[in-house]
Amino acid sequence: MPDIFIIANPAAGRGKSLQRLEVFQSIAKIKYGLECQVAATRCRGEAESLAAFHVPADCPLIAVAGGDGSLNEVLNGLARVGRRIPVLIMPWGTANVVASELRMPSGVEELAKAASARRICKFDLGNAGGRVFAMAAGVGFDAWAVAAVHACRTGPITMAAYPLVVLRAIVHYPRMPVFSIHSRGGELCSGVRYAVVGNTRRYGGPFIATPSASPCDGLLDV
Repeated sequence: MPDIFIIANPAAGRGKSLQRLEVFQSIAKIKYGLECQVAATRCRGEAESLAAFHVPADCPLIAVAGGDGSLNEVLNGLARVGRRIPVLIMPWGTANVVASELRMPSGVEELAKAASARRICKFDLGNAGGRVFAMAAGVGFDAWAVAAVHACRTGPITMAAYPLVVLRAIVHYPRMPVFSIHSRGGELCSGVRYAVVGNTRRYGGPFIATPSASPCDGLLDV
């Protein structure tokens, strides 16, 4: 039984994530006595399936080697089967927003130390249409633009993929219905065509959409 089940995106870190994992496994084994099992993904959606159905029942820790997309898949896989297990983020993706909010290190030595220390913090998750999210959920133009980026992507996503697609989305953006936003306390706002619901301060890399948000306060910011 492994001490850490690692779900890795081989394309993360400009294709260097598996090389980093070899070093991580060596340090984890020699310095901390931790046995690792690695499962590399081959396509979108596979990390979710691995988290839901292939992690050993008594494994004490999952690690995600990749970016925010890989983390999102793993969290949804765990939520699908109702499993509660600590998740270690190895932030080797493009933006790594969630890891940044948690001040997670990216170096293999620091990550091995974190895996051994097992200092666990509770992290809020949002739910949008039956899928959980750790960072944010967008409605309106935001969702339209992100869908457009994913529709034309052919490999690892980069920040450079967004500007041209967003400009095209502005031109072709349909007239969306106006909606209102409600919380338990009543209506927050009305006449809205675009909204971001944030669990973290940052969104989409360096952009701060919800500056007062905290992923550990039990609240979502709009």
